[in-house]
Amino acid sequence: LWSSFAKHDRLKKALLLAVGSKSSSSFRIVAGGMFGTKTWTDDLIERGIRRTLPCNRPENNLVKESDANSDILQVILEEETKFIKKGATILVVCGLKSSLPCSSFEKLKNVKNLGAILDVWSCPDMTEFSEDSATQRYACEREVLELLRKRLTDGKKLDAIVFDSTSSYSMGQIVHTMLTNLVIRIDLLAANPKILAISLNAKEKWRSILVNRFRTDIFKTDPVFKVDVLVEGNNSNIYIHSVVTDEKDVAVKNLRHILAAVEKRSGVHANVVEFLGGAPPYEAYFTPSKVFTSGDYDQTSQLDQWESQRPLGYQSIIQLEVQEANYDLSAYKVKVALEQTLSLVNSIEQPSGTAQVKEISNIGDGCLILALWSESRVIVTWDGRKHVGINLTTNDEDFSFTSEFVKTFIKQIPSLKKLLIDEYPRGYGNVVSFLKDLEDEDYREPVWAR
Repeated sequence: LWSSFAKHDRLKKALLLAVGSKSSSSFRIVAGGMFGTKTWTDDLIERGIRRTLPCNRPENNLVKESDANSDILQVILEEETKFIKKGATILVVCGLKSSLPCSSFEKLKNVKNLGAILDVWSCPDMTEFSEDSATQRYACEREVLELLRKRLTDGKKLDAIVFDSTSSYSMGQIVHTMLTNLVIRIDLLAANPKILAISLNAKEKWRSILVNRFRTDIFKTDPVFKVDVLVEGNNSNIYIHSVVTDEKDVAVKNLRHILAAVEKRSGVHANVVEFLGGAPPYEAYFTPSKVFTSGDYDQTSQLDQWESQRPLGYQSIIQLEVQEANYDLSAYKVKVALEQTLSLVNSIEQPSGTAQVKEISNIGDGCLILALWSESRVIVTWDGRKHVGINLTTNDEDFSFTSEFVKTFIKQIPSLKKLLIDEYPRGYGNVVSFLKDLEDEDYREPVWAR
């Protein structure tokens, strides 16, 4: 069926009707496909989830997008700083002083109830791959640290750090590295600081990664939350990356307020892209109130499922890829390799030499080859490029036959390499276990059911 997932349910019902059964269990295996199938455009439309309910937003409260006439960035900064204490000191990391203006710095100066707005500009002539890059970075870090200590007088500390959309990658690294030092962090940062980065370009993913490093490297343990928000307008998108160190209920409440206010004031859509928390605090002498064992849980349904399993076969999905850049695979080569393999692995237990082989080559750029014999069946798919998939099913759990089959097939086309093999028991009764596990004399009943 390739990627025509919409047809799976209909096929399942047709098979059950054909064999006269009302009970079934099934699972889906997604493996290699084929280039050039005629239905791929329709399959692409049919694939995926279907949203049937509005997502956390009543229909009558949807906001019409604006033409970006209002200053969206100004609104964002005003709302993002509402939950910082009155008279807060904010550091804005800007780009090169000789290039674009630092919009965040200029706009924060217009926000009421804030204290000192400090600017620090990216160090010029920073070359990441030059021989003296380490020296340049160290000199820049010392310069920034000295500047901040001079400007943070009378016990002031930074309540927030804002990375402007013009700030450079290297400057972000320097600020992050500087604040990983515990002494510097205690000197410069206030309690519960906020980290904010503004991006106008979806390709600048490093800003999100930079802000996340504050969560993982500096604040580390709960409460700390990193949020990525996409603000979508008709003519502009703004990406907001932030880290807050409030308690969870406070952080979520504030976030919801900020998003609603930004949408209402500027007529844009504000969507949360990612929300991450911190690590649980370490407790050296933690004592649990209760230690739960398997006996504390009702295992009845699990045990019923275990005992209902009836394995009838063994299925392997093998993924092969051509490793040589100039090797041209073809439907003919794949078919010959399969026929030779069936002949070479033939035995009394597995009479693969008697297999009926059929090739189907009019469904795409590659081919599909089926081989059936009394004890097993195999389906080989070539995608028309470099990938070969082998779907091998045997009536017995013959692991050695599968291994020998794959080795022999690769010998016929030495350019192929096995990349992956998945193994499944087949049968009925919601089977998920191999027969050898169910018949283990030492564990006739699973440990968790005792």
